[in-house]
Amino acid sequence: MDYELYFYNNILSRELENLQPSLKNHFRNCNNYSLIDWLNNKSYSRLWLSNSVNVPPFALLSKDECHIDNLSVIFPHYSEYIIQKNYSSGGKGTYHLTSNNENIILNQLSSSEPYLASPYIANAIAACCHVIIGSKNVIVFPIGFQILSEHMDTMTYLGTTYQKPNHLRITDLQIKEFILKISHRLACNGYRGICGYDFLIQEKQLILIEINPRYMASSYLLNYVLAKENLPSLFDLNDMAFSNDMKLGIYQKQIYNLNIPYV
Repeated sequence: MDYELYFYNNILSRELENLQPSLKNHFRNCNNYSLIDWLNNKSYSRLWLSNSVNVPPFALLSKDECHIDNLSVIFPHYSEYIIQKNYSSGGKGTYHLTSNNENIILNQLSSSEPYLASPYIANAIAACCHVIIGSKNVIVFPIGFQILSEHMDTMTYLGTTYQKPNHLRITDLQIKEFILKISHRLACNGYRGICGYDFLIQEKQLILIEINPRYMASSYLLNYVLAKENLPSLFDLNDMAFSNDMKLGIYQKQIYNLNIPYV
């Protein structure tokens, strides 16, 4: 019996291949594992893209270096900080460090791994975006705005709203150019298919936070909208990116202009 296997996240395909190598013959639409590791590494990807787009000031530090006195020297003019595991998602492993919770957070960190430290950027809007990346064509989806919660001193992802805030001071075109700049760099390095970006909007500045080389928590909502508009699903578009990305160009404008009145 012939069959095909598709994955929400390429990390799962590697784990399955390690268990049963013969299954790899049935895998479809998978990116190179080394490339996925590179993009999932928050420090590497942020450093790599820092010469193309804005990223937050950052430093890679040990647990013993993640205390307020040291951070205030590295990042002067700030009093609060974000501490992240190098590999994490959904807000798990992301901490909002202040003078009030310093000891609590330091007790949760490990001495055997580095952490990505950045200043906490106040009054910024947390945004995200899906893209489908082909060799020449990129589909950019409407921007989502993240709903975050600080519970037990961690930054936790609760969901996404596609209802644009009234006080945005940056244009859709500026955001699209920012997203395309990142996407074309990924395409040039061989990345194909679904991907997502988390970024901040601070006044008229866009700041890349991280790359998510996979489907995301809000992907099902985009599939719902695509079905209502009689457009190909994310899975079909992802397949086009690997097999015939010229087809993606047919849908670029219509998908970018989708109305998504949902949370």
